[in-house]
Amino acid sequence: MTPTDQLVPVAMVNYADVPGINHSLLKYMDVSPAVFIHNRLAELHKKRSIPLDFGIKLHMLTFERERFHNLYACGPEGVKQSAATKEWKEACALEMGDTGRELIPAEYAPYGGATWAKLNRMDKVLQAGVLGGWLKGDVLRETVVTAELEGVKAKGILDLVIDHDTEHPAVIIDLKTTRDHPTTANVLRAIRIYGYDRQLGLYAALYQAATGGPWPFVTMLFISKLEPYLTREVVLPEVVLRNGYAKVQEWLRMFKSCTDSGEWPANLPSMSVSLHSMSRDIFEGGDDANTRGG
Repeated sequence: MTPTDQLVPVAMVNYADVPGINHSLLKYMDVSPAVFIHNRLAELHKKRSIPLDFGIKLHMLTFERERFHNLYACGPEGVKQSAATKEWKEACALEMGDTGRELIPAEYAPYGGATWAKLNRMDKVLQAGVLGGWLKGDVLRETVVTAELEGVKAKGILDLVIDHDTEHPAVIIDLKTTRDHPTTANVLRAIRIYGYDRQLGLYAALYQAATGGPWPFVTMLFISKLEPYLTREVVLPEVVLRNGYAKVQEWLRMFKSCTDSGEWPANLPSMSVSLHSMSRDIFEGGDDANTRGG
């Protein structure tokens, strides 16, 4: 499986420097163009949130193990992470000076942050499940995809792509962490709150445009941050993805119009959630079907 100029391993680029608008910012067009502009400027100075930092580190450990160990090291046992802890600051400075790696606390981090032990326990569960089998094939891992959609350059990061060719539908796998157990209710709530149908609808459209192939299948793999780290595979039907992407197309057209005119009004576009009435399309089994533990 060979990357193209529109499918590039994330390790080879600085994602922030890749031209294009991503879902994380584009979603603010659903409030108003003025709010979009405000958040676009705020992103330049925004500190990475604890949940986002946790997810990024787990993704890297799972999909880019060598890169993870080149960038991070386990903190000393018994030393807690805290800006006010002299021992922690000294350990970080020593590790950075010796190897250039950032320390991750061994067992404890404030506010539910990532720890070396928890990341490795969750990765062990993932590797022992269906993801471990997928990773053994000819796949694309952590890949930046770019394409022009509705006259706008857009981008995203695909966690895993299997069966990648231009004749048959590929399968995009998207890993999500959740603070709750991945029951039907919690999965649907997460999809609604975070707009995963729109994000992954955009990713499917980007992949199709970048490859010239058919519309891909998309599977979400949820893993809980709570022991025993239950996992759940959720296949998003094409109708859900296309409905989500239809909303993204509205945002893209609005973005292009504002860019062309130079005006970013504070109007409130009509808001809709395409997934609210589609739970039957996603879940046909019982509440805990396809749920696994570590």
